Amino acid sequence: MSNMSLDDLMSHQPEGPNPEGDHDRRRKRTIISAVVALAIVIALVVGVSKVWSSLTGSMTPQAATQSVDYPGPGGAAVNFVINPGDGTGVIAENLLKAKVIGSTSAYANAVATTAGSDSLQPGTYALKEQMSAKQALDAMLDPATRVDKALTVIEGETSEQVFTKISEVSGDSIDAVKAVASDPVALGVPEGQASPGVEGRPGTQIEGYLFPATYRFLPGTSTADMLKQMVEQTKSQLTTLKVPQEEWLKTLTEASIVRKEGKLPEDLPKVARVLDNRVEQGMPLQLDSTVTYATGDYSSVFTSDAARQSASPFNTYLNTGMPPGPITNPDLISIQAVQSPADGNWLYFVPINLQTGETVFTSSFDEHNKAIAQLQAWIAANPGNY
Repeated sequence: MSNMSLDDLMSHQPEGPNPEGDHDRRRKRTIISAVVALAIVIALVVGVSKVWSSLTGSMTPQAATQSVDYPGPGGAAVNFVINPGDGTGVIAENLLKAKVIGSTSAYANAVATTAGSDSLQPGTYALKEQMSAKQALDAMLDPATRVDKALTVIEGETSEQVFTKISEVSGDSIDAVKAVASDPVALGVPEGQASPGVEGRPGTQIEGYLFPATYRFLPGTSTADMLKQMVEQTKSQLTTLKVPQEEWLKTLTEASIVRKEGKLPEDLPKVARVLDNRVEQGMPLQLDSTVTYATGDYSSVFTSDAARQSASPFNTYLNTGMPPGPITNPDLISIQAVQSPADGNWLYFVPINLQTGETVFTSSFDEHNKAIAQLQAWIAANPGNY
């Protein structure tokens, strides 16, 4: 020992057993093992929570801690609405608020064990208070429980075609629908932005504002409310596209012609360019579609000499510039085509295949006549009513 330095003495560890040191080391290992075990448990809980959350979405604290499920079949009637974009968690919360189910966890269990549960569609469903979660889910998967009615406005349809559909859904006569539509400002169309309509045909003043889409209406929805919803959809689209309000009628008018004349989506910007080029050069548009709208005779895509002598302001053979209002209800891509027409010096276009819609665009009258000859050859080879 006399040969050891002070540092040696301080660092020297005695050999042999040391019960007190062994006890400290065992206690440290036990604490570490407990911490690791706790971390594993927490990780498992978090993992399960994430899986459960992905299935059920957000839950209220009460719903998350209970698993109440009614025995069914239910009591008071409830019209339950699934909105576009509603996920499982939102639907479960809304069912709970409507007193249809007893807990969101019960609904999550039903979703997890029911095939096709991810195919729920937006709409209004006839349910009951205090249904079992499985009964509620099965009911919403059954189209027979839908209480709203679908009405689809197809791009390029006229207001008069839409009136027939509204009559079928609302139960009002077509004349009653036309009467309501005759006051477009009352339905939300801005002053000065409605069509003058066609003389003698009530309701055409709202032409262009019945936006193509599928609408769902509850029984008892009035004709006015149906029309208002379509008008609002048109206004929303125009606003989103940043079309100035004072240009709504002009934009819808040109877009309606683009939709009626263009057969293929890729041709719509070209049609818009032809219309712009002809208007800029002071040429009459000379479109059968506008004459057909003026006369209301849709028996053929072509018009007679007599029809082309119509005094209607919609007759673009006799009048230059755009007609005074839309001739159909245009869709989004038609409006966008008017906003961004294709680049080109075309002044004419003609379909050369009435089945496929293939269209030839030309810049000279001679070229146009050659395209007309192609159309005539196609008609000769494909006789029928056009």
